[in-house]
Amino acid sequence: MRNTGSWMRRKWVWLVGGAFISVHAGTWLMQRAVRSAVHSEVTQQKQAEGQDLPAPTHPPSKSPEDDL
Repeated sequence: MRNTGSWMRRKWVWLVGGAFISVHAGTWLMQRAVRSAVHSEVTQQKQAEGQDLPAPTHPPSKSPEDDL
């Protein structure tokens, strides 16, 4: 038990960093999967309705004039 505790005490920065990276990588992968699923569903719905699909666009960026 003592060896395990000392190993964790010596490597705590690596453990915390690895957990941080793992959580953020997992979140990023889940976001990509959800976006892909939503995009596929919207595409199927529009095709079922017989609508032409527009080219994918990014949301407009906010300009300083919008606050005025």
